[in-house]
Amino acid sequence: MKSRLHAPFFVVLLIGAASGADNRPAGTLSFEALMASVATPPAPEKMPSEEEARLAYSVSDEAMKLRKAAVLEKAVDIIPDDKPSGKQSLRVDLARLMRHPQDEEAWKNVELVAPFDGKSAHFTKIMLAYTYGKHKDVLPPGMLEVLRRQAESYEEFLGTGTENHIAMQRVAGSIFGAAFPEMKTAYGISGRELEDLTLEWMPRYAKAVYATSMKEYLSMIYLGVHNEIWLTAAQYGPTENSRAIGQAMLDWIWADLAVNTHLSQTLPPSTRAKLMLDHSAPMIHPSTHAQWLAWLYWGDLRSRPGSDPLPPVAAAMSKKTKSSKMKEGNEGYQTAIIPSITELSPNEVIRNLGAKKVALPYMLLQSRAHGSFVGAMATNPFLKHKDKPEAEITRNHLRSAYIARDYSIGAGYFRKDDSGDNEQYMHLLPSAITYRSADLLNSIFVSHPYWYAGEPHGNKDEASKVFGLDCWLGKSPFEQSVHWENTVIHLFNIPDEDPYVAAAKPKEAAKWTDSRLKSPLKKVCVYVPESIDETRQTPWGWVLREGNVFISLRPVNTTTTTWEACTNDVQKGYKRLILEGSLIGLVVEVGDAAEHGTFDAFTAKVGNATPQLAGKRLDHTSTRSIPFSLQYDDSSWFPKASVKGAPLDFENWPVCESPYVTSRNGVLDVNDGKNGFTVTWQGDKPAYAAYKKP
Repeated sequence: MKSRLHAPFFVVLLIGAASGADNRPAGTLSFEALMASVATPPAPEKMPSEEEARLAYSVSDEAMKLRKAAVLEKAVDIIPDDKPSGKQSLRVDLARLMRHPQDEEAWKNVELVAPFDGKSAHFTKIMLAYTYGKHKDVLPPGMLEVLRRQAESYEEFLGTGTENHIAMQRVAGSIFGAAFPEMKTAYGISGRELEDLTLEWMPRYAKAVYATSMKEYLSMIYLGVHNEIWLTAAQYGPTENSRAIGQAMLDWIWADLAVNTHLSQTLPPSTRAKLMLDHSAPMIHPSTHAQWLAWLYWGDLRSRPGSDPLPPVAAAMSKKTKSSKMKEGNEGYQTAIIPSITELSPNEVIRNLGAKKVALPYMLLQSRAHGSFVGAMATNPFLKHKDKPEAEITRNHLRSAYIARDYSIGAGYFRKDDSGDNEQYMHLLPSAITYRSADLLNSIFVSHPYWYAGEPHGNKDEASKVFGLDCWLGKSPFEQSVHWENTVIHLFNIPDEDPYVAAAKPKEAAKWTDSRLKSPLKKVCVYVPESIDETRQTPWGWVLREGNVFISLRPVNTTTTTWEACTNDVQKGYKRLILEGSLIGLVVEVGDAAEHGTFDAFTAKVGNATPQLAGKRLDHTSTRSIPFSLQYDDSSWFPKASVKGAPLDFENWPVCESPYVTSRNGVLDVNDGKNGFTVTWQGDKPAYAAYKKP
């Protein structure tokens, strides 16, 4: 399907004090003017009737109910494992109890897992809290006492951990504290006092998220977990205010996912995306937790009236499947079960935005806070390891995304962090291009393999090879970029010896091993699906085509460039373009038939411009006549970059700026071009207001 011409957005970007055609020289725009252009609504768009019908179906209540029913149809036949941890099995229990509230096998498993307090017990506790909230009026004999005993003995309701760990602990603690107010907890305080402490955390954390964002934003894995947590709070929180905060957190998560979802994908950058280390790349059907949520709430590229198929692996699950096996080859299905049980779902405005039943294209700028605020909000008198609040919550990860009808681009900017929290960079997905396709894979990734370059990998017939080029995940400290609209410029400055390895502290045992090379790989990879329709070499680089979407890859200052197939199972279906050198530039530009007419015309227009590399500065003018400048900054991970002569002001990057979602001063505003709503924090309570667009 062809997209509309992108000229209206381009014109908006050029407009300053004057209107109409703008032929002023570059250098006249400020960062504020660039930001204003981002917030400008797209011009009305005429979509083909087939696409309109698909989107109308995808966002309908009927379609969402059918998708939820399909998830539950599989879940009720899954067998709860005979294991003490309920991390997966409690979700299955809840599905079975949805069908038969007195399902003996389900309640037997609830009793088995309730006392569990080992590693990952927080997953069990939040699901037990949901179980109690939903079924407290029909509990079998003795079950109330089982739940009371586990609430009395658990020592981590006021504990620490990652963002999702803390939220699971606190929300579960509030529900059980209210359920058993007279119990004596492991902290030596009553249930009522536990409830008070957990409820005191809730508005402080939620307000911080609204003001600065989550740390685990758009995580392929943990977004689904956060969704379960706040569904639990919104439905079964012990007070009206805790339930209102739960709903406000859901609306923040749902709006963030919706504005960053397109063509069945969640646009990078995304944190804790470690599924791409040992699982696979995202696909056009749900293959990550975030994708499952998006599909459940507003469908995907496969959605058609009367048809919304489950992913193949999920569809193939049988009645013999055990709960511990339901995630094998099918990551995310397990976190779709709870949102399929509940009647709570994103409102029509959010669903329209998520499915892209809105005018396109639009651009998005977002900033994400340093994760220290998570621990700071969690402090309490019983926390064994207290985190000190920062004097100022800094902007840590910055995002920009461009969403056209048939393609999208997401890219990130990252602050140098000397805290030693490498995990947040090891498992980042920094950038990607996604295009409309019926093929299984529809995303292109650019990466300097860095974090696992020295670790042996799983190619059994190539045991001498290191992880190296097979690792496409992580933010390299030697890459800087600038993105605007349809163009991303990368500059890689790879040293002979890695100063970060030399300065690193002794390794500690961890689930994910930090395995870098003292001499970094001087290779950059572009990972492209083998299924892409056309790959064409030109005198200056390569152009790719999928249907009516065109992509140019223009290397700068490379010593060699080669293509090879990816043989690792995680990258099955991909090939990679390998760029070798020490100081490497790469200009990536995307267009479509509606903007350029033909693939040949796009190729010729891209070839008319010549990127200029001088020292560590790369300058380029895109096919939309937008000048870019990227100066590699050795003192920072933020580059010195400008678009149309306007320096990008990373320290004043907005929390969220776009035509459809904005977040300013703790106020979230979401609209679909016709209707909208705001969430404003007044004291410790979120206040809602609905409106219609003029």
